[in-house]
Amino acid sequence: SVGPIYSPDGRAVITGYQAGESLNLKWHNVDNVGTALDGLVQQGGATRISVSFGLNDPKAAQAEARSQAIADAKTRATAMAKAAGVQLGQVLRITDQTTVSRPPTYNYAPVAKAADTTNVPVGELDVTVQVEVDFALA
Repeated sequence: SVGPIYSPDGRAVITGYQAGESLNLKWHNVDNVGTALDGLVQQGGATRISVSFGLNDPKAAQAEARSQAIADAKTRATAMAKAAGVQLGQVLRITDQTTVSRPPTYNYAPVAKAADTTNVPVGELDVTVQVEVDFALA
């Protein structure tokens, strides 16, 4: 993308233009992400780098989380029904209320020297689903 740069004094005078480029890359080995980012910066032009992590195919993890959420809903509903002196009946309705969320993004400035190495924090990804289960009371 290309956009104008305006005078720093607030006047609507174009003093130059700024160009930007966006590149999305996927790595399957997170151990070498920092080294790869360093290479991009050392080749020139990379002034802002953002990294985010996600699952290549989240469907299996979401299905497992959904099963666990429904089982948890049944356990909690059973405990509440017992406390109320009634029995839990059949499932009347299950609604998946999961919203899609973006993984966190980490922003990096270019490395100061070629000897420096960018450290990219890695860890665990949370897969979250939200279900609503309505039960009949017996």
